[in-house]
Amino acid sequence: MKPLYRIAFLLLLSLSFTTQSQAQRKYNDYRSVSVGVKGGVTFSRVNFRPSVHENYLMGMTVGASVRYIEEKYFGIIGEVSYSQFGWKEDFSKQTPNTYEFSHTLNYVTAAILSHIFFGNEPVRGFINMGPQIGLYISDDYTSNFDINQLPNFSSSWETQQYYEPLKTKFDYGITAGVGFELKLKRHSIILEGRYYFGLNDFFENSKGKDAYFSASANQQILATLSYMFHIK
Repeated sequence: MKPLYRIAFLLLLSLSFTTQSQAQRKYNDYRSVSVGVKGGVTFSRVNFRPSVHENYLMGMTVGASVRYIEEKYFGIIGEVSYSQFGWKEDFSKQTPNTYEFSHTLNYVTAAILSHIFFGNEPVRGFINMGPQIGLYISDDYTSNFDINQLPNFSSSWETQQYYEPLKTKFDYGITAGVGFELKLKRHSIILEGRYYFGLNDFFENSKGKDAYFSASANQQILATLSYMFHIK
């Protein structure tokens, strides 16, 4: 009987090793690291209080990202980008309504995002969400009137935004987006739409300092196209 015990023991040991090997191989199948570049268009405005008549300002964004997938439907993305924020004023209620003014704010941004994906390859959907920070680097405005000699705007028209200096160069907020990924062996093409909600005001808003604007936080809609290369 001893030989039978030995055979049974060897069979169980072999079965256990095979099961663990398959589980480890299956686990490793989920793990991947990818790097990529992205670019796209932005539509920005500012949450002013008191409110300013505004439309979305079109701008651009370019950046790079690293993605690490650990689980079957979950991963993490790190991004660094150059992105344009700001606002464009809406003069449709003015007479005449031929005035134009826009103010562009340029930032370097960084984000850490949870990456939740679903669906079968080669096409799958995903949701990204997480915190984002930004560092102001420059700004510029365009106008077809002299902001130091303003036209005869209506009495309800806000004009303080033309003169208010930027007090905060650090921006932070939350961002979330949805999109689709086309996976081609070691490459991916990704289309994403995202929304950013800023939580920090760039104009002075401190109590007791006679701040004019109580809120002046960035808001942004992004549409981007990305290329990613799968390292492993």
